[in-house]
Amino acid sequence: MTLFIDGSRLTLTSVVSAGGTAATMSDWRVGQLLQATVDSLSPDGAIALRLGTQLLEGRSNLPLRPGQSLTLQVAQTGTPVVLRIVPDAAAGADSINRALRQVLPRQGEIRPLLDGLAGAMRAPGPLPPTVAAFANRLLSSLPDIQTLVVPGELKQALHDSGLFLEAHLARDSAAPERDLKAMLLQLQGMLRNAAAAPVRHDLPSSVPPTPDNADTQTVAALQHRTDAALARVVMNQIDSLPRDASATTPLVVELPLRWNDQPAMLRLHIEPDDTARHEKNATPGWSVWLSLEPGDLGPVHCRLQLRGEQVSATFWAEHETTAALFQENLEKLGLGFKQEGLTPHLLHCQTGKPPLPAPRRHDVLDERA
Repeated sequence: MTLFIDGSRLTLTSVVSAGGTAATMSDWRVGQLLQATVDSLSPDGAIALRLGTQLLEGRSNLPLRPGQSLTLQVAQTGTPVVLRIVPDAAAGADSINRALRQVLPRQGEIRPLLDGLAGAMRAPGPLPPTVAAFANRLLSSLPDIQTLVVPGELKQALHDSGLFLEAHLARDSAAPERDLKAMLLQLQGMLRNAAAAPVRHDLPSSVPPTPDNADTQTVAALQHRTDAALARVVMNQIDSLPRDASATTPLVVELPLRWNDQPAMLRLHIEPDDTARHEKNATPGWSVWLSLEPGDLGPVHCRLQLRGEQVSATFWAEHETTAALFQENLEKLGLGFKQEGLTPHLLHCQTGKPPLPAPRRHDVLDERA
C-alpha cells in the first residue's frame, strides 16, 4: 500500500495494527486530523510512523526526525491515501524563513533564462541533445499571448505557473506536463549532469554535441539562470502564502509566454482591494496589477479594480507613443467590459511608471544584539 504525505511517497513495507489497517484507513474522511509520531528513521530512508494504534513501516525521503510529533490532515482517501502535514504557526514561520535564506540570494528574473535557451537553440549545437530537446519542449510549451485572452487558457496558464506544483503532486502524484517549476527542476538536473560530464577538446566543429563535448560556458550560464529562475518561482510561492490565518491569500505569479515567437513575461499581483474600506456598506473588491513588456512597445503596467460589477483600469506606458496608442483604444476596452456584463467606471492611460505594490516584507534576520 502507498501513502503520500506532503507530496512524498511513503511505500509501506509492513503494518502493525491491532484493529486491521485496511478497515481503519477506510474510515478516514477528507479533512480529518490525525496525530502521528515518528517512531524511528534511518539514514537510508527507512521510517516507522506511529499513527494511533498503527505502526506504519516503509521508506520515505520526508525531512523528519525520530520522536517528532505530527498533525496530519487527510487530503484524499481511496488509492492512494494522501495526507498533508499541518504545521503549527512557529514551525511554519521557521520553515518559511529557512526557505527564504536559501532562495533570496539566488533568485533572479525568469526572462534571462528563456532568452538564453532561445539563443542556445539558434546556435550551432552548444547543448547536449537531451538538454536541447528539453529546452525546445519548454519554449514550445509557453502559451502565446493571444491565447491568454480566453479565460480558460489564462486559468490553465496560472495552474501551470509553478505556484501549485506541490498541491498537484499531493492530489495526483504526478506533475502537470507543462508545470513551470517541474520543468525547471528537470532542466536543472539535466544541466547539472551536463556540467559534470568530461569535456572533449579534440573534436571538429562538425561533430554533433554530446554530454562530453557540449559548450561548457553555455551550460554553466544556463545552469546559473535556471537556479535563479527556480528560486524566483519559490519566492512567488512564499509571497502568495497568507500573512495570517484570517487573511485572504494574495497571488503573485509570473507567467512566461510567447510574443511574436519571442519569450516574454506577464507579471500578476492579485489581492483584495481595500481602498473603499472606510465607505459605509462598501462592496468588497479586488485589485489586479499586470506588468508586461510587449515587444517594441516598451514596459506597460495596468491596475484593474473590480468592485461588484464595476471595473476601473489605469494604464502606465513608459513610452509616450505607446501611451497614446492605449489612450486611443480605451473606448474599445470599455465596450469589451460592457459585453462581459461589467460597468466601466474609470479608464485612463498615462506615461511613466506606476506606484507598484510594495514587495512583501520578510523578517529573516534577527536584529537583536
